[in-house]
Amino acid sequence: MNLPTFFLGFSSALAVLFALGEFFTFKSSKNWYLGGVFLFLAIFLLQSFLWASGLIKLYPHLLHIHLPTTVLIGVFLERYLVLMWENQFESFKKFLIKCILFITVVTLSIPLYLKSSEEKLKYIEDCYRDGIPLRSKIVILVIIGIMFYFFLSLLFRFKKLFRSSTLYSSKTLQLIFAILILGFVGIMIGGYFAFYGSPIGMETNGYIFGSFLIILYILRLRNPEIFQEVRMIVEEEKKYKNSQLKSINLKNVGEKLKNLLEIEKIYREEDINLTELASQIGISNHQLSEYLNQELKISFFQLIHKYRMEEAKKRLLTHPDETILSIAYKVGYQSKSSFNDIFKKETGFTPTDFRKQAKK
Repeated sequence: MNLPTFFLGFSSALAVLFALGEFFTFKSSKNWYLGGVFLFLAIFLLQSFLWASGLIKLYPHLLHIHLPTTVLIGVFLERYLVLMWENQFESFKKFLIKCILFITVVTLSIPLYLKSSEEKLKYIEDCYRDGIPLRSKIVILVIIGIMFYFFLSLLFRFKKLFRSSTLYSSKTLQLIFAILILGFVGIMIGGYFAFYGSPIGMETNGYIFGSFLIILYILRLRNPEIFQEVRMIVEEEKKYKNSQLKSINLKNVGEKLKNLLEIEKIYREEDINLTELASQIGISNHQLSEYLNQELKISFFQLIHKYRMEEAKKRLLTHPDETILSIAYKVGYQSKSSFNDIFKKETGFTPTDFRKQAKK
């Protein structure tokens, strides 16, 4: 047995381990679907191994057992990704159509499965010598057409869900995208060889998917929660799509806000509020609130107190003769008591103690 053939057998066993890992660490229905993907992939890789090694002649009853389950790779992968991305199942009607596709493939494959062992052995010899016969070629091309639809659908859904900037910044999303592209390329290769009646396409796809499993195994060792991260990214993308910030120039908003706070020092106004600040920037108070929370990770009141505290600390150090009350009024507070309370909460000291500590 040569190394490439051994690699197919090893990949099949690895896929089974992945599947068992998902089944036995069951946390949600997503684990069942991902486990199913790995299990059906293991069957495909086993079939590739049997054909590449010639052992299919010793086990003719296993001939083409991968045909129906290959369709299920697409069904389960799409269902898993949609559930993970959107946290909801697709409509029952769509799922029923996919089940009908699976039943169609099984029906087309039944005549082959009903052959006797002698007929299957002859079929195998004919495939090695003359290539895949027409009837089997049609079944394989139907499967490839179905898989083509699944992966194309997932690629479009992926493009719709995530912005290019998010894809460029997330290694996890890049991995998912690479998986989809890899599957798409594998389908095209399988279609090419199937069209010309060559069984080599299955082995070639076996090498592609086996390599993917090895890479995935290494990545999951480094980051066990790699699939869970995608769900968090999806939530962030949904927030962005529902955002009121899409219609405004965030850079201009940031520059205007900085100018108002650092140059005009608008925070010094005692009665400054979110609506007034938003009006001076030229956006709605909802947009300003979202901008502060999403972009700066801070609330309006936290922002105002931050600038007031920064100036207050500077004045306490650089104006030793200025009274605490005077500083409180100048930075925007209406009373000495409220200034003292906020200052102590911010620094751990009262303004007077802060000044004494600085002198020491």
